[in-house]
Amino acid sequence: MKLISSPAKAWEEISMEEDRRKVFMAFVYPMIGLCGLSVFIGSLLTNGWGGPQSFQIAMTNCCAVAVALFGGYFLAAYAINEMGTRMFGMHS
Repeated sequence: MKLISSPAKAWEEISMEEDRRKVFMAFVYPMIGLCGLSVFIGSLLTNGWGGPQSFQIAMTNCCAVAVALFGGYFLAAYAINEMGTRMFGMHS
């Protein structure tokens, strides 16, 4: 919620956090869940509420977005970590 309402404070809190798992639980996973929920609701509104097929399409779209966001986040984190260690001599 902080990333949406006051991003400067949220990024400051993220940078001060020592345990990266707490960052996942507090910021990353809720944002991915919010995006998935938005896609689910938007898909239901677009396809209508009638029948089980609209629910199935909404769930498929929601799962596709969630998987893409999880994969994209961890792939980007890995790439940034590798570039930081190889190009800039930073610690992993």
